[in-house]
Amino acid sequence: MNKIIFSFTLFNVCVLSLYAQNPIADYYGLNEGYPSWTDEIRWQNKINMADYPFGKNDFEKFEHARDSLHRYGGGVLFYPGGEYTFEDIPADHPNGRGLMLKSGVVILGQQPEKDKNAHEGKLSLPTVFRFPYKDIGPGEVPHPWNIIGLMPDDKYELKNIKNVGLAWIDIQGATIYFGAQFSWGETYASSGAWYSKRAEFGIWPDRIPDGTHPIDPFAGTSPEKKFIGAGNSLFVFGCKVRDAAVHNPKIIDYSEGGDFKYHTYKFGARISIYGSNVFVANNLLPKSNKNFMYEQKTAITRTDHCNQVFGTENSLLIYDYGKTFGIDVNKSFFNDCINKNDGYFQEGVVVRDNYVYNHGSKGFDVSGNWLVVMNNHNERDYLEEGVDVYNLPGSDEWELTLDGYFQSVQGGNGCLSDNLARAFDMAGKNAWIEGNSWNNLGSNPGNDGESILSQRHGGTDILSWAVTHNTLLPSYSYANTGYLCGYDVHNYGMLVAWNNTKSTVGNRKAGDLVDCAFIPGTKSERVLIDYSVNDPDVLSKCPDDKPAPPLNVEIKRSSNGNYVEISWKDNTDNEIGYRIDRKMAEADEWVTIAYRPRQSTQHAMNEAKWKDYLAPYKNNYVYRVVAVNCANNETGAGKWLSVQE
Repeated sequence: MNKIIFSFTLFNVCVLSLYAQNPIADYYGLNEGYPSWTDEIRWQNKINMADYPFGKNDFEKFEHARDSLHRYGGGVLFYPGGEYTFEDIPADHPNGRGLMLKSGVVILGQQPEKDKNAHEGKLSLPTVFRFPYKDIGPGEVPHPWNIIGLMPDDKYELKNIKNVGLAWIDIQGATIYFGAQFSWGETYASSGAWYSKRAEFGIWPDRIPDGTHPIDPFAGTSPEKKFIGAGNSLFVFGCKVRDAAVHNPKIIDYSEGGDFKYHTYKFGARISIYGSNVFVANNLLPKSNKNFMYEQKTAITRTDHCNQVFGTENSLLIYDYGKTFGIDVNKSFFNDCINKNDGYFQEGVVVRDNYVYNHGSKGFDVSGNWLVVMNNHNERDYLEEGVDVYNLPGSDEWELTLDGYFQSVQGGNGCLSDNLARAFDMAGKNAWIEGNSWNNLGSNPGNDGESILSQRHGGTDILSWAVTHNTLLPSYSYANTGYLCGYDVHNYGMLVAWNNTKSTVGNRKAGDLVDCAFIPGTKSERVLIDYSVNDPDVLSKCPDDKPAPPLNVEIKRSSNGNYVEISWKDNTDNEIGYRIDRKMAEADEWVTIAYRPRQSTQHAMNEAKWKDYLAPYKNNYVYRVVAVNCANNETGAGKWLSVQE
């Protein structure tokens, strides 16, 4: 109590309430569930930024109030309805900064009275953050430090920052980047890593990487580029992120004199978060209205592994916000250029109820352990050369480009340029991918068009996944089968059921389909499986008999209170998988919290277990485990057990 009284005296204009509400808990409630760790945030320690007196402008006020909260254990920077401008951020310098949060500090806007469900494609948010743009002639682009990010200090490195996030903010012109910590090089120029080699072109060669900018992951020391760690308890909830993009490193220092080289960064995302206990929910990333056409006058030639020649003539391009990734969690920057699969398996990741617009590229790029990707929608316009979905003036003929200075062209010998045109790109283990929807896959030219894909990216496999009730919406699709599959991966536990697209196993590792069930979708499309090898652990049709209920169902709360662990023992050989349900003890309605693969072999990589990270602490929940066939009923239910806090 002493700290709260002292804080009130220090800030003078603090609005403090001992009964302040957790906005995530308010939105989802106890029945649906929300991350228990969000209750640890000091919601009661709140500064009203509309009346805050210290600082000459909104940026200075933010940094002063942030530092004050951080010194006293964290709290909330509350921005009531209105517009806040951050024109004064040090936006262009290599060692600049955006709105950088410190451990324990969150940003909270005013809760909307209507249109508060982002999955429906609209959020009416009273609190607006505006960031500056740079006029480049044909249009405007965000500055390189238009970022809401994390700031390490003497006590908190990136790897141990916790209880950070933002809620109910309309963000215009900035991306969100909560990055991971790597073994950084001394400077971009000296690290020897992949992207930092471009320092020879004059791109921030003297920048000292610290993980605060999205290009820093590519400036780890070579050859190790080692992943050190990432933060804990990070959230982005109820935000609108629009007209924003991370830039291609080639063009961070904007060209002068007409050699235009402006474009979005191939690996950048509009929301990018790395860590454990991550909650990204109810956010809207809409179609941009700030795209423009420009002539790229610098000719750059490159020959790739397919002997394609790129960029030998001037190009008419679109500065296309929709070509950036939508939401990236623990995925895009953990690639072969860093070090295999370190970092993919962060625990307690939930990505749900988000609406993301894309024009090519990836809607969602997500990895984790005990991972839920649920009820998200990826609205997509088909990416095709010369087809302008933005109705821009000047020309109806333009060229595709991955990142602004290599053209995407049709290649010979089966080689096609990869525009990454897929809805969901996944990695990690113990994943439940449920109830998501998307439209318009693929690109032309292009070699992809996947709905939900796992691929050998950093050395990961499919490790205990359930892909259920996902929907390819009616529209033209380059890959109209939907393509739910793994590419060049082992499959150790996988349930694919009740989707309306074809369940495909593509280019898998021969013989490695263990504890798998691939059930035809609602359109009764056939399942494609390579039977050239013996796969005794695969079901590709519905069992005739009802499965027996599981045995030894046990539940327990973790020692830190952040999750409930449910485990069981297999008792049947004709289940397609398992369903775990939860309800409040006094309630009648069950809520499904996960599906799990079948347990035909008791394979070590496919445990009979689930961790429920959406069970708030100090509530009496009842759980049941159901062995299901295609009917998905309760006849195979294990006994009900409760957890009393």
